[in-house]
Amino acid sequence: MKRLAIFACVMIVGAGAAIAATVSIPFFNDGGQDAFITVQNVSTSDVTITVSYFQGASGTGVSTAVLAANTSLSWQPFKDVGGGEVQGTIADATAATGSVTINSTGAVVGRFVQINGTAAFAHNVEITP
Repeated sequence: MKRLAIFACVMIVGAGAAIAATVSIPFFNDGGQDAFITVQNVSTSDVTITVSYFQGASGTGVSTAVLAANTSLSWQPFKDVGGGEVQGTIADATAATGSVTINSTGAVVGRFVQINGTAAFAHNVEITP
């Protein structure tokens, strides 16, 4: 019975390690303001990130990218202008406002930044499966 309990615990931990982790950005405005999302793979192997946009009547968009070890990806959710042009393979949202969910198969960190003419705010993005 003791061996069975240990085996069950090992199986649960092993199954948990394979589950992807998620972080949400509850609201972005990339219309009259500028929004930037950056994620960096902090692991020693490739990770896959899946970015899902939720935008009410405009629908939902999904994009996937593979980040090699210790590389990063930066993009604006809706508009591609100036320094905010997409760097990588993340597709644009279908509207200037909405929310974003980022799923990752490995550990990534990053930042969401929202800037307008008079103010800015940011919050860290960290996914540790």
